[in-house]
Amino acid sequence: MANSMEKDNQFKTGKYIVVYDDTAGTRNLLPKENEIVKGYEKNTILEIIQIANVENKIRGQVAKSLDWVSIVDTVHGYKWLEPISETKSDLEWFNAKSETEKQVLLEAITVSFKAYKNCDSFEMKNEMGKPAYGLSAKQTEELCEYNRVLKKSLPSKPSNDDPKLLQKRNLRLLIGNYLKSNKDASNLALANKQTTDILKTRKLDQIDPVRHFIKIVCPTLLAYLDGQRSTELSERKAGELFDAVKDIFSPEEVVGHDNIEAILGEHAGDLYDYIKNTTGYDPTEYDPTQHYALYEKYVDKIGQHSVSAHFGFDVQHTERLPLGTYYAEKDCSGLPSKSVGFKKPMSECVEKCQKDPNCNACTIGSSFHFFGMVMKPHKCYDRMRPRDTYTGMALWIKNDPKELPLKDEENTKQQWLVRRNREVSKLISDKVIKNHKYAPKLLQTIPDTVLARATEFEQSHLKDDFSLFD
Repeated sequence: MANSMEKDNQFKTGKYIVVYDDTAGTRNLLPKENEIVKGYEKNTILEIIQIANVENKIRGQVAKSLDWVSIVDTVHGYKWLEPISETKSDLEWFNAKSETEKQVLLEAITVSFKAYKNCDSFEMKNEMGKPAYGLSAKQTEELCEYNRVLKKSLPSKPSNDDPKLLQKRNLRLLIGNYLKSNKDASNLALANKQTTDILKTRKLDQIDPVRHFIKIVCPTLLAYLDGQRSTELSERKAGELFDAVKDIFSPEEVVGHDNIEAILGEHAGDLYDYIKNTTGYDPTEYDPTQHYALYEKYVDKIGQHSVSAHFGFDVQHTERLPLGTYYAEKDCSGLPSKSVGFKKPMSECVEKCQKDPNCNACTIGSSFHFFGMVMKPHKCYDRMRPRDTYTGMALWIKNDPKELPLKDEENTKQQWLVRRNREVSKLISDKVIKNHKYAPKLLQTIPDTVLARATEFEQSHLKDDFSLFD
């Protein structure tokens, strides 16, 4: 019987979103000619209380108004409505918030989704779990799916009670000029300071060498150090975290929810304090005179003794001096060079070369105890040759022609750190792609955290040193 109220197993009652503008609502299940009660605008949320399969269409009855709307054409697949994924909470936690809070969360989830492309992304759940937003992993996934289907935020025009929105110029002042190449982020007007925490944390991961290294090798560990509870992780992610903590810090112990805090407190208290302080109210900035030893220590530990600390993070960088480019597994020791002294570190060579207009490069000599400055007229960039440096950055070229040109006033300490971090990432990506068996053990166990990024680094390294890493 054509008008039988036969339920279709693929469609259930619940919340639906209108995907076709001016979708017709009719008084009867089988609409009479020209019978239209009202038209529903695109993105309207409807509560469907009854489902029927009639004349090759799935139709639903709308709560309160009790009119009927078409959901999908079962022959041609045409859709007027789409179901919003059901959740136990039905977004009641979200609907209970103020309009301003809703807008803040939707704007933050939009930025995060553009960055991570997946509502089930661990990185997204980590960002949205920060104190500024306080969402659980489940709430993040629910809100992301809702926002993805909705495809637009709640009204972005603030009411008189809303905080003043940041303009693009002020946003850049807050989170840095390196965002100018990311149109999505720089064009987004974010409400109040808390909303910018997601971008500020991503900026920290760009410019802080300790955070950056942990993130590319073991992002679950950084998330935990940042405050993500292990019980909020999926079983797979929690397993990755426990295995990493065991391998790095406590090989003799079984690590789990009940003892991970104590193990990290005992074996990595200095790291725990540093990560916590970088995101505090008065954040600690990386300083080579104070923090290089910490960086070097944990690169060795977390890299499972297979990655060397980047000497560039030991340099006392001065504003407006050349950033240059570091290379591992290469040298220019075949060229005449000016020694900086026996057992003088590479950082001292680079600092001198930056300030000397006649110096073009710093290169390793016969060993890591000898570094020399390559002076004019000799140019190192076209005379580089392979050299086993055991992942150590042993060559620095002041003006590599492949570098992205920078204006003098833009050569800041932050840009120095960003470029050095990208060199580390490029090195690790190359190790994973080209020589996987020699890559750090952690990278072999969770290659999906690096391999997807490796392609990006191969394509973009030195083209844009200041785009967002993720």
